[in-house]
Amino acid sequence: MFSGNVVLTDNLLRDIWISIKMMFGGEIKFYTKIVEKARTEAILRMQEKAHDLNAQAVLCVRIESSSIHPGTIEILAYGTAVKVSKSNSANSK
Repeated sequence: MFSGNVVLTDNLLRDIWISIKMMFGGEIKFYTKIVEKARTEAILRMQEKAHDLNAQAVLCVRIESSSIHPGTIEILAYGTAVKVSKSNSANSK
């Protein structure tokens, strides 16, 4: 199994502005962008680890998120790395 994770945060002033905006509802596009960035980075890190060990694919990828501190987001991507090989069953007859 391989994993990649990333923890991102933003500055305090933006967090204050977002807290005010949350009172009125609607999408907080900055948070959408930062979550997307964190997810992409976590997947890339997982792929790099698998590639470093000559894996050809990562199957059953899962993504989890959490906040380890107010104002942060952690994204963890993990899956099973595999090597694909040709089957010799057709040649064994």
